[in-house]
Amino acid sequence: MTDYEKYKATKIMDIGAWWAPASTEDAYRLMSECGLNMIFLNGPNTGSAGDPRYPDALALCEKYGIKSVVTNGNKLASQMLDYTDYNNVIAYNFYDEPKANQYDNLASLIPEFEGIYGGKASFNTNLFPIYASETQLAASSYDEYVKQYCQKVLSKLSHKKVLSTDIYPLQYSAGNYLLLETWLLNLEIIAKYAKEYSAETHVFIQSMSFGRNNNRVPSEADLRLQAYVSFAFGFKSISHFCYFTPSSPEFSETQFAIVDRNGNKTEIYDSAKKVNEEILSFDHVYLSFNWQGVIPVLGSNNRHNNAFGYLNGALSYSDTRTLFKTESDEDVLIGCFEDENGYEGYIVVNFADTMKNLTAKASLSFHGCTKAQVYRGGQKSICELSGGKLNVTLKPGEGIFVIPYQN
Repeated sequence: MTDYEKYKATKIMDIGAWWAPASTEDAYRLMSECGLNMIFLNGPNTGSAGDPRYPDALALCEKYGIKSVVTNGNKLASQMLDYTDYNNVIAYNFYDEPKANQYDNLASLIPEFEGIYGGKASFNTNLFPIYASETQLAASSYDEYVKQYCQKVLSKLSHKKVLSTDIYPLQYSAGNYLLLETWLLNLEIIAKYAKEYSAETHVFIQSMSFGRNNNRVPSEADLRLQAYVSFAFGFKSISHFCYFTPSSPEFSETQFAIVDRNGNKTEIYDSAKKVNEEILSFDHVYLSFNWQGVIPVLGSNNRHNNAFGYLNGALSYSDTRTLFKTESDEDVLIGCFEDENGYEGYIVVNFADTMKNLTAKASLSFHGCTKAQVYRGGQKSICELSGGKLNVTLKPGEGIFVIPYQN
């Protein structure tokens, strides 16, 4: 069995957030205590690159061990600034949700950026989600939109490549709570092209009510569900949208993020802290594996799952060496992985809207395996497999990471 503990100090997941807090000691200490180790420096408290408040924010990030992502304020003109004196600057986010017809302009900034930053920081752009209109995308489909970005921008980068998107799946419609049906397809498309172009994946998850008519406050289970579904598609990093509560017309005065507009904790803070800390307790294990694909499993209590139906490249059991059968009463999503020594790993997540309060009872059958390392709540346990079978019960929103092996 691979010794994953040797990577504990080196393989650490970046868990970030959009919109930084006020540049005070207390605010950055509070953010660090929430389990955030990365922040996109933007919003009313810091502005974007070149703002006179930036040095204070960067210095506080360094003090509290928080990595910084410089934001460019969606300016495509060649005016990037040199922040290489700050060791915690890991990325420069040039644009949030560009149109496809802006990709050539983005690509034209790469030579200057790499001349300043080399491999010290990555050239980042955050792409639209799948529910953006064709007019917003300036492309015939979401797949084409992502493909063009990879061809025109990502392929031109000499150093670390990052493919990032935002998608907010917690929906409210006609008095009903539901999950966005194209959520999984969105993640699949990003993961597919990231694998083709050897890029790392990053996603913004929904950590506040989003939309003028959607006052659903994400619960701890909602945050956990989004994280583990992202992990099922091999995402290497997640960020919360948002940390500091926005005040734009897009959000009402009653909607709030992890901290409110005065920088005080909201009810989401403790939920985010618990999920962040859970992730950071087993991230070195998860990050030791390479993503292979996903297997959707329709529960025996259900006749169909529209989100599963949208997937185009789902794996079959013949694509894995160990897992050959899964039975479950409720829908589960399985992410398939392999480490450097050929051991397989599986993210298994209860794929149901947490508002339905459904528990999934699943049984996974493995070829030639007698034990499994199971990471639940981020903590490792060793489970004996009777006849190669692992029985698990997953609470709403819960995910686990399973590594089967022969003793």
